[in-house]
Amino acid sequence: MTDNVQLLKQLDASGADLNAQYPDRFNWTPLITAIYFQNTNAIAYLLNRGVDVRKRDASGKTALMMAITCDDTNTATLLFRNRLRRSEKGRLADHTQPNSSSAEEPSKSEPLEYFSR
Repeated sequence: MTDNVQLLKQLDASGADLNAQYPDRFNWTPLITAIYFQNTNAIAYLLNRGVDVRKRDASGKTALMMAITCDDTNTATLLFRNRLRRSEKGRLADHTQPNSSSAEEPSKSEPLEYFSR
């Protein structure tokens, strides 16, 4: 896979599903494919577009698991931070709702549980 963010942008603009899985290609998503080929620009683009990082390939690996398998600590960190950022935005929204004062504090292991689903 070449580092072709322009192609991703064109596909995205034409309505292509950036979360699509390809059974003839190990059921990989574009994100898992970009991680395998260490295509950092494509990874960043897909994460910025909000692709589902929880999707699993045919062997059961998520994007984070693929990054770890490929010894790509930078991408693993990026995926982890991306998830934390999203969960913090969700918590902020939850806490701004009326009657949210009784909300429990999240578990410290919550982000790790997210990636193991």
